[in-house]
Amino acid sequence: TGFGRAGQHSDWSAAYPPDLSYRIQAGHSEARPLWHLVKEVARSAPIVLSVPRNLTERFKEAHSDPFIAPSTSRPFSEWVEMIESRLQEPWYVARQPMAWYLTPRE
Repeated sequence: TGFGRAGQHSDWSAAYPPDLSYRIQAGHSEARPLWHLVKEVARSAPIVLSVPRNLTERFKEAHSDPFIAPSTSRPFSEWVEMIESRLQEPWYVARQPMAWYLTPRE
């Protein structure tokens, strides 16, 4: 997912920041683990939203409890707030110039 490159700054990313108010349709009427919501939001996100590949299994294990996130359209920033509210310690959203990664604080 380019985890190491996401912190790079570029003229392009500075000139064209992501629109965090971009609306995304996501959610489901059935209870699912957080991983499913992250993947669903990431598919339409205005910036890369990802769990680094080497941390995927750890993320799934730490966030295996299913919950209901009703299907709706809301701004990307609100989806990220919802995801953040469900993250277990020490996980957080590492906001970098070109991508946002769900990763543990180490």
